Amino acid sequence: MFDKYDDLLNVEDLCEILMIGKNAAYTLLASGEQKAYRAGTRRKIPRESVTWYVRNKASYKRRSCTKRCSFCFYQKVKNSC
Repeated sequence: MFDKYDDLLNVEDLCEILMIGKNAAYTLLASGEQKAYRAGTRRKIPRESVTWYVRNKASYKRRSCTKRCSFCFYQKVKNSC
């Protein structure tokens, strides 16, 4: 996964991979959801960390809702979100 990228990514690469903006990328880095370290003034993000993040988010299961939200109502699925 993401073989065309180097082992260490910069913020621009992270934005391209996750299809997010710079503000969202820096929010992920600041919150610790995406692992990185600083090399001078630049942030370096291990490619394996991004791969783990994507796989972890893809396997995330939504918890059951206690009310009929619009998603459950329109999909006609009880407690799907």
